[in-house]
Amino acid sequence: MRIEGNTVIFRSYPSMYEVEESGVKPNTVRILDFCETSQVIENWDKLTHIRIEEVGHDRSFTRELTDITELGELLGKDVFVFSWRHEEYFNGEIEYTTIYNKSLSNDDMQRLKKCAKIPPQDISELISELIASLPQDRWYAIFCDSEGDFVITNQKNKDIALDIFCELKNKRGD
Repeated sequence: MRIEGNTVIFRSYPSMYEVEESGVKPNTVRILDFCETSQVIENWDKLTHIRIEEVGHDRSFTRELTDITELGELLGKDVFVFSWRHEEYFNGEIEYTTIYNKSLSNDDMQRLKKCAKIPPQDISELISELIASLPQDRWYAIFCDSEGDFVITNQKNKDIALDIFCELKNKRGD
């Protein structure tokens, strides 16, 4: 564990990284030694973000930290749960959109920014509720914007999801 500014940083093994990045498990349980616990307590009010780095790979993701819970002690060390908000929209920018654990290319991100507006919080909450209601053993991609337009695709159609969304936006503009 390390802390850089307002961000607490952990490393996760690939099997955990996948479920943490995808949002299936938007938290991490950590056993901290005295020094690490002291750092967390010292920076408690300043910590607003969490970054998870994948062990053995050059991948990481950053999310808004929503909760730090101290569960207690185990074998002389402190057990904490760090939780985050898994959302594709962050600080008014479309930054963390992921398709099947692969980030959108810069070209695709620019296409998305041209045809969509950032959804307000109530739309994001609606989409979160929708995602929670879908079967959790399947893969989905969702694109939405503040005008209430959205496209949900399955894994089979993931490669054309952005095209479908932008076509929808273009047709609405006609």
